[in-house]
Amino acid sequence: MALLLSAILCVQLLPAMARAEEGTAAASEGKGAFGLPAATGLTADSAEYNSAVADAPFGSSGRAVPLFVKSELMLSYSWGGAPLYSHTYDYNGGGSEAGNLMGAFPNLANQYRVTFNSLPASAQASYRVAATDGVNTGSGRQEHIAMIGLSAAGIELSLRDRNNKAVHTSTVSSGNRNWINRLAFELGGFAAIACGDFDGDGVDSVVVYVPPTQGTRDAKLMEYTISGEGSSLTLAESGEIGNVYELLGVSTLKADHIQNVPVVQLTAADTDKDGYDELIITAGLNDTYGNDGVKNLGTQVFLYDRLEGMWTQTFKYAPSAGDGPVAVGDVSAASKLHRYVWGSSSVGNVLVSDDSSTGTDFPEIVTAGMIDYTGTHNITINNKTCGFSMVRCVGMTEAWTGVQKNFQGRYEFLHRQTHTTNTLTTHGLYSGDEVLSPLIVKCFRYQGGAQPDAVFFSGSVYAWADNDGSGTLAHKYTHGAFTQTDKYIGSTKITNKQVQAVAVGNFDGNGEGREQVVFASLVKQSGTGNHYSTLYTIDCQPKGDNSGYAFRHSETKGWFISKQSGAYVCLTDFNYDSDSTLVRYVGVERQWTDYDVLAVLEAVPYFEELGDDLGEGRTAYGKSSSSGSGSGKSHGLNTTVMVGYEVEFENSGAGFETTIENNFTWATNVSRSIEHSVDYENNSGENAVVVYRVPVLVYTYQNLSDGKDMAVMKTLPPHTSIVSVEEYNEEAVAYRLEPIAEDRLAEAGNPFSYRSNIGQITNAGGSTPLVSKSGWSELTGKGNIEKTITVTEETERSFEYELSVNVVAWKKFGGTKVGGGAGYTFTKSHSSMNGTGTEHSGSVNSPKADGYGFSWNFAMWNMTLNGKKVPALGYLVKDIYAPSSPPRDLAVETLTSTGATLTWSAGSRPAEEYRIYRVMENAARPYAFVGAVSGTKNSFELNDLAGDVSYTFVARGCTNGVESVDSSSISSPSVSSR
Repeated sequence: MALLLSAILCVQLLPAMARAEEGTAAASEGKGAFGLPAATGLTADSAEYNSAVADAPFGSSGRAVPLFVKSELMLSYSWGGAPLYSHTYDYNGGGSEAGNLMGAFPNLANQYRVTFNSLPASAQASYRVAATDGVNTGSGRQEHIAMIGLSAAGIELSLRDRNNKAVHTSTVSSGNRNWINRLAFELGGFAAIACGDFDGDGVDSVVVYVPPTQGTRDAKLMEYTISGEGSSLTLAESGEIGNVYELLGVSTLKADHIQNVPVVQLTAADTDKDGYDELIITAGLNDTYGNDGVKNLGTQVFLYDRLEGMWTQTFKYAPSAGDGPVAVGDVSAASKLHRYVWGSSSVGNVLVSDDSSTGTDFPEIVTAGMIDYTGTHNITINNKTCGFSMVRCVGMTEAWTGVQKNFQGRYEFLHRQTHTTNTLTTHGLYSGDEVLSPLIVKCFRYQGGAQPDAVFFSGSVYAWADNDGSGTLAHKYTHGAFTQTDKYIGSTKITNKQVQAVAVGNFDGNGEGREQVVFASLVKQSGTGNHYSTLYTIDCQPKGDNSGYAFRHSETKGWFISKQSGAYVCLTDFNYDSDSTLVRYVGVERQWTDYDVLAVLEAVPYFEELGDDLGEGRTAYGKSSSSGSGSGKSHGLNTTVMVGYEVEFENSGAGFETTIENNFTWATNVSRSIEHSVDYENNSGENAVVVYRVPVLVYTYQNLSDGKDMAVMKTLPPHTSIVSVEEYNEEAVAYRLEPIAEDRLAEAGNPFSYRSNIGQITNAGGSTPLVSKSGWSELTGKGNIEKTITVTEETERSFEYELSVNVVAWKKFGGTKVGGGAGYTFTKSHSSMNGTGTEHSGSVNSPKADGYGFSWNFAMWNMTLNGKKVPALGYLVKDIYAPSSPPRDLAVETLTSTGATLTWSAGSRPAEEYRIYRVMENAARPYAFVGAVSGTKNSFELNDLAGDVSYTFVARGCTNGVESVDSSSISSPSVSSR
């Protein structure tokens, strides 16, 4: 079915689209109403265009980008003296395995044997798979597997297809490792692999670690690049990233016995959200019981980034359960206390970022391991000595400049804790040496969508819980197989056990993006060489009553590998078919929204006859304030990225759209939540309207699964203009805007027309009024009074406004207009104007003449206009006193040779009579009384005028003997007007 997703705006989409098309069409003709610029596009190769291209949400290189992945699973295993067996499981496809992830795995032996053309038959008889990872060879999917394996011919790195058939094989090393052959590949940390797009070319590189040859120090991390297409892919060694002995600060050590061989775990992930993967190296040495010749070095974590084509170490730390960090390479006695050993790392969004400055939810790097509480060589592994440690990117070392590249992130320590583990993690695999694989940790999206990741660690699941502000990874679930203290094979107790392999992914293809965990245990009977393995699954399903989620698990029936000498198991999540959503950049254009109203600013109360020179009087939106959750910024306008597209996608759920957003690059997130400085002032003497329109960048991506387009839209800073209400009303109808009726605001220049209490605001259709806490002020003397209202955290919900982005960017895809019945509409967030922490103010000057005054207070309220709320700033006025109004529009209507008729209209305040005065230039008495008429009259006859004399007249209203100020002056054609 067609799925329409819009992570944007809570608006009635179809009417909005219609208005946007008409408004933008008019603007494209150059009309540019309200003093705003006409709609213009982007000029190719201009600075604006190049910046927009660099800021593309999923990159603009043309490489394929996975947005929503349904994973497949490859299981590969062997044992001592056995060949390699392998099979790919597609639980979200249409075959017999579909939907059966929680069912039992079949025994693959003698059914799916893997043959190696590069090896003689004798070398294939005992093939040990050591490490695997999914690899993207250019399609955007991890549709191949990179595998490290050991045979009699040496250590090989193979690029393999979905059937585990070799596409290309490269020999990594053929040196002597007989002394660790069995242990090195039974224990995962003696070989490691990670595939990632470190240089942004759309093709993964493969980073590998294999153990050094006996007696040497060649513990190297090597990078291999992939070239070619289809079945003609090749692997080539491209260089050394580093030597693990040197990373650990023990470059004088060498591989003279197994405890001195570095144990390494590798992870590739985009930890700083810049569109380029980083490499996380977690390394240490095995500990030895009673062997003082071996350095007792714990787990260290190193972060590498391929900056400007060079591998660069950008961060390093040593996780510890103690009070302070352990310096990398520190092997002192003090450093050994509380350090992690046998650690590994994973990357995931374990907790929602609180980095409000950029809006980027950077993922966490989670490291887990055993804790050495004694600081001695003898590590007693038990179920109370494990720990978690988290580090997170907090931004970049340089500012976004509109150029897309591999940025260097800044990382800070975030969290550490200890926890009780389960009985699966109770002992090293070889009790005499205390040799152990890295304890595997994996982040996975157990509830899908935008929910934080959970952490799988050695058979248990943990998730972030914030207990009164004190966050911790809380235990959620332990597989039932690991809740018993002891476990036996027959009558023999199992004393050595570990998790050997883990894969996480959306294997069942659910539409919410929930991921499942598949893992393999490896156990050994004490005093024997018998090895056993079982496969387990854990997943989390919504409860039937929608009250939350519930975990469930399954396992293979009986031992998957039973009573064998050695066991080698690898699990790999990858993606070889077309059921996932991948996109490729097509282009960008700029479009514009309709005109709309941002705010209404009522005129400062004043008396019209005293003139509209308001001095310091003004109505203002946007003075800086330190109150409220706005943190003192003089900002009030926030815009967000919006996403809208039509895509053919079966069985999709709410997790789809939020997974899409998680793929936004850091550059996009920097500007997806923008705070624009606002400082709108009205001191014009007229009621005013702030009108705006928003330019929107529209990015087009092609969905590679079905060939259809999708659009990602990012709002830019709005263009604003302040116009009078009269000007706004003249243009409003032409642009389908709602005129502002006279009764919704006071009449400028007439204090008597202002409301005197908040009840009159609501009676006129306003809502949620706020009044300045400073109370009423009386203006009788000279000077100026200013009052403010700050929207605080307590009232911010009432004063958050929808920002109209009903843009024509909702274009036509595949002949169907988006929103026109194309499918479902998802709305998650909306662009908004939030006045929190922004100060709104009204400032009123004292009247400039005696006999005038009033009491006033400043108010703000919500006005419904064009179908949504906008902020209105205005005034309450009471206790007004003033003389009668002077007559308005004084004019000469009839003129004779000796006389004339003066006419006028009544002012806002009635008068008992109107008095007419002649203005005398350069006279001791500048005004000469001419005559008076009743206040009900609107004319006066002038007689006995000399034809060659210039006359100027003014009129005054008068009540109880108190006169108003002068009206405007007037003259006959023979008289000069002033």
